[in-house]
Order: sequence, then C-alpha cells, then structure tokens
Amino acid sequence: MITYQNTKTIRDLVLHAGRKHGERIFLRYEDNDVMYDVTSGNLQKNAVRSPPG
Repeated sequence: MITYQNTKTIRDLVLHAGRKHGERIFLRYEDNDVMYDVTSGNLQKNAVRSPPG
C-alpha cells in the first residue's frame, strides 16, 4: 500500500507504483508525432538502477 508514512520522495513513489501497478501505463508522451508509453514497471526498474541523491 502506498501511504504517506512509506512514501517520502519521488523515488519512493515510483518504486511503490511499480510494485503495485506493474505494466500499466504511468506516463504517455509525444515526441515528433510518435507516442511513447512508459509503464510503472519500467520507471521502477530505472529508479532502482539510479542511486538516490
């Protein structure tokens, strides 16, 4: 469960969202007439690779 007590940073939010929502679309954007979808799971994987700070 995502709560105020366990979510203090954006990184925490991304990690919790990735665990809870997996491959559901978290972000959709367009660049040069091409639509891109970013899933919660992909964001979580990238957040885990990036050191905090």
